[in-house]
Amino acid sequence: MKLRAIRTLTLVSLVAIFAVAPARAQYGGQSAGSAALYLDRGNASYAKGNLDAALADYDMAIAFDPACALLYGRRAQARTDKGNLEGAVADYDKAIELAPGVAEAYYNRGVVLYAKGDLERAVQDFTAAIRIKPGWAWAYNNRGAAWYAKGELNLAVTDYLQAIRIDLRLAEAYNGLAATRLDQGDFEGAIVNSDKAIEIRPRFAAAYATRGFALMLAGKISDAKKALAECVKLDPGLKPGVDQAVDELNRHQRPQLRL
Repeated sequence: MKLRAIRTLTLVSLVAIFAVAPARAQYGGQSAGSAALYLDRGNASYAKGNLDAALADYDMAIAFDPACALLYGRRAQARTDKGNLEGAVADYDKAIELAPGVAEAYYNRGVVLYAKGDLERAVQDFTAAIRIKPGWAWAYNNRGAAWYAKGELNLAVTDYLQAIRIDLRLAEAYNGLAATRLDQGDFEGAIVNSDKAIEIRPRFAAAYATRGFALMLAGKISDAKKALAECVKLDPGLKPGVDQAVDELNRHQRPQLRL
């Protein structure tokens, strides 16, 4: 049985969709202008954290200009923040239908699909984003995370390494690689890669967790306890998962920690 010890969430936040739909001449200038006004007000509400007001304005913007991919992307982001993942996927579907060449739309939909547990489609979307923007380190990182969650460890390693080749300072990719090495039983490799993640981001709590469990499984208990203590200090919310995994290790079981 593979060790599913450190499940670090390496998916970054949704990114903005930078392209809009093709020309919308059939909608009059007044309609497009009204859509822009609602979009601007919706963006202002979104920035303040008022998601309900933002959604209402994005709805109105779409009503005025239903062929604008950007509007669906913005509403999808607000729906994601509200926890409406199905609605977010539907909006990204529409955005991609209207503007199929926008890498960010596939990427963002992949993030949401990952959150929904639809790993196969998430892999497909990150692959589509990479096809459009081959040098996007985060897309490789996120596809690596999806492969990892599917248990495809060799494919995860390949993508994490590619993300690192593109961006030598991407701490999340080093930590994802460390988690994968740990599952493969390469405890020393996991320690080396989690150390690199911490070197890049000294306050990266999840990387301390990865390092702690790698050290523990390598028999370096004292150092492991220090790393896990630092993890909890940096992010107290991780304490229940850390405690559970430590308990499982103490009972000579393989931990099922999901951080």
